[in-house]
Parts: sequence; C-alpha cells; structure tokens
Amino acid sequence: EDVTRYNLMNSVSLLQKRSGLLKDVIILDTGSTIPATFMNDAFLTDIRPSERHMNMTTNAGSKILKQKGNLRSFGEVWYDETQAINLLGFAELQDRYKIDYDYNRDEFTVHFAEGGPIVFERCTEGLYLFKPSDKFIQWVASTKTGNDGESKPRSAQSKPRSARDEKSINFVDE
Repeated sequence: EDVTRYNLMNSVSLLQKRSGLLKDVIILDTGSTIPATFMNDAFLTDIRPSERHMNMTTNAGSKILKQKGNLRSFGEVWYDETQAINLLGFAELQDRYKIDYDYNRDEFTVHFAEGGPIVFERCTEGLYLFKPSDKFIQWVASTKTGNDGESKPRSAQSKPRSARDEKSINFVDE
C-alpha cells in the first residue's frame, strides 16, 4: 500500500475519530489541483447543480462532483455533502494571495484581501487546519439572507497575478 495514501487517510481517520467529522474546519491542502471543495453548507451560499461535473480523484478513490456553491468573496467551489473534509488548495491560494510560513510555529498565514490574515495551524496528525469562527458563519448567513453581501476592494497585502485574482476570501472576524 502506498505510504503517502496511508498517512493521509490515517490522519483524516484519526481526526474524524477524535473530533467527529471535519465539517467545522478547513484544511490547507498542498497536494490539491482543485481550487476548493467543501462539504459543509454553512460555509457556502447558492448551492446548486453544476452544468459540468468534476471527476475528482483522491487518495481515497474517485468521485463525481455534481454541485457547486459560492464561498463568500472567493467565488465558486465544488460542493458534496458526503465528502469527509472542506479544503482549500494551496496552489490556488498562492496564486491569489501572499502566504507566509512560520518555521518556529509550524503554521501558514494566508493574507486575504478582507478581514486580515488567517492562520492554518498544524495539528498533531500533520494536517494544517483553520477553524472558522462563529462570526464567519454569521457573515456567510448574512449573504444567504441578502444582507451585507458586497465584497470589498483588495488590500495592499493581496497578491494579484492575473485577472481571475480579482476575487477574495474572508475567513476571519472583522
């Protein structure tokens, strides 16, 4: 059995046993070629069938993703409530934003355009996780009800590389 597959699946399995499903955290995934996939509808708005489907292949197997949702200020993400995790792809974030790594703390800081930086901390299983606050969930809910859904201009800390980078993410308390 592939050691990498075993380690990733073992880590996810251990985390699920320790804290239930990982629906309340977001994983920073350095191996993902998909910008973002989510299973927690509380983080998303406008969940809908996708005109095109995605055949996602992971260490756990293959799955066809048939729905999309919007992550406020980020844009479209793939959605499947049966997935085990919510994840943001490191490469996509690196293309859009400045990312720092703190060797001493063993954590990644992503400098989003809105709300300031967020920190993905390393857990004991070796994955880098971020747990959005209740305020984030309320902020998303306000978009679902039509309140305060406007995105703000990008900050000086943003890292634009192309026209597609004119979107932003907000995961932190303002």
